[in-house]
Amino acid sequence: MVVQLWLRPWKGTLVNMIDAVASSSLVAMLMVASVKTNMEKSAGPIDFLGVGIIACFALCCFGAIGSGVKEFIAPTPQHSWVVCHDRWAAGAQARFMKQLLRERGQNTCLDGAPS
Repeated sequence: MVVQLWLRPWKGTLVNMIDAVASSSLVAMLMVASVKTNMEKSAGPIDFLGVGIIACFALCCFGAIGSGVKEFIAPTPQHSWVVCHDRWAAGAQARFMKQLLRERGQNTCLDGAPS
């Protein structure tokens, strides 16, 4: 599990976390199922644990689907500001403006138009 999270097989952070939760849930379900085998037919705490793990897994799946649908319908912008400038005339001023905006916590993209 740790190696899987460390390697980050997916591009997005949310998808990596969902993958970790899904993998952990599946491992936990296998552990519960292995403990449950060869036991009498009485409903005990191990049954409730298995149902709880399955319910958490289902909630995580529905949450991931809902988050994906929300991002598809209303995507968040990658940058707060885009500073466009002529390459030769205003490059230094545009970089200075980008620095000022970044100091205020704004994610800024610098776009230089060719002359």
